[in-house]
Amino acid sequence: MKILITNDDGIHNSMGFETLYKRVAKIGDVTVVVPDAQKSGSARSMTLHEPLRVNHVGKKIYIVNGTPSDCVRLGVRVILKEKANMVISGINSGANLGDDTGYSGTVGGAMEGCMLGLPSFAVSLVLKGRNNYDTAALFAVRIAEKIKKHKLPKKTYLNVNVPDLPYDRIKGISITYQGNRIYSKNIQKLHDPKGRSYYWLSAERSSGMLDRGSDLEAINRNRVSITPLTLDFTDYKFLSQMKKWDLNKWSPTG
Repeated sequence: MKILITNDDGIHNSMGFETLYKRVAKIGDVTVVVPDAQKSGSARSMTLHEPLRVNHVGKKIYIVNGTPSDCVRLGVRVILKEKANMVISGINSGANLGDDTGYSGTVGGAMEGCMLGLPSFAVSLVLKGRNNYDTAALFAVRIAEKIKKHKLPKKTYLNVNVPDLPYDRIKGISITYQGNRIYSKNIQKLHDPKGRSYYWLSAERSSGMLDRGSDLEAINRNRVSITPLTLDFTDYKFLSQMKKWDLNKWSPTG
């Protein structure tokens, strides 16, 4: 099985990179394509207004001056000599739960793999200062083997979050839905030496609603959360309601 690994932390910033690589290499032929710098919060953005450069830095390890999505697209379309069978994005250093999922470069990498027609999943360690990356890597291998056996539907990819605990202290696996984050309204305002204002968005911390069956609730119970996501953002329930708005009835004169 040919597996493409990416992340949003690069190889120099991610403590989980080496652990994931070593574990996944035991079940497949691994190629790594990651950003050359920190790309957290990049979601599924693509680099369209500057050239992308690929540097070969190790055996089947490449860095790209772009986003996780750029890395996956270049990895699949340019770097790999044969078609990949799977994309694994991670291990992210920190949670990608609830509404945070939409911001995540880690999840964006898995989404790009899915967009290219490959079974894909993102894996994150919900850090509590213990750095149990091997736990997350073990579950990544387990999930990869299950995907190989059972497949994933087209346009579906997985978002996996793992508690920061030793493997034998994990309470189980929950198949979850995306929960709801509660964000602070504070944005930190600072001033540079010339008195000009600047802002830090990353200064705010978020909490979450522990609704039953959500990814946030699963993590709170020390369980691995696996959330199936889809490329189709359509709200089908509201779509049928919106058709009743009579939007085609308007005056030609405004």
